[in-house]
Amino acid sequence: MNKALIKKIVYGVAALFAVIAIIMLAAPALSAKVGDGSASGADVAFGNKDKGFAFSFLYFLPYLLVIIGLAFTVVALLGKLGKVAPIVAIVCYVVAAVLFFLPVQAFSIDAPAGTPAEYVNEYKKVMADAMNIGIGAIMAAIFSIVAAAGTAVAAFVLKDE
Repeated sequence: MNKALIKKIVYGVAALFAVIAIIMLAAPALSAKVGDGSASGADVAFGNKDKGFAFSFLYFLPYLLVIIGLAFTVVALLGKLGKVAPIVAIVCYVVAAVLFFLPVQAFSIDAPAGTPAEYVNEYKKVMADAMNIGIGAIMAAIFSIVAAAGTAVAAFVLKDE
């Protein structure tokens, strides 16, 4: 096999890991310290009134960054933008991986209108103390790091002949 084909395969595998990181949106991002309760990445990022979560841009951001990184990986796979596309993709994947580890700090609660801020803050502290990071957030971070590594290998280690 020639190196150009291997490079395209590595970019494709990196893109596949990015897609898997996005799919982790359905896996638990938060889990209760006591009991069986959990909240998926979608619950934490987009909100779920039944579970008491509101939209959280800080936890939506890693999924958005993985999508942007995926787009730039595909652009690099197509051979466009030179070394800029893989560098942007790698940065997006790495920043997303860091943010995936923050669901306990990044969630927003859905408080009724007119609730005093001190009550909202106290309730969020109580909820944060009762939650741990879930397996979905950890796996999404790992898949994002693998996508960054694959993109880096394809861009900087494998040279075209």
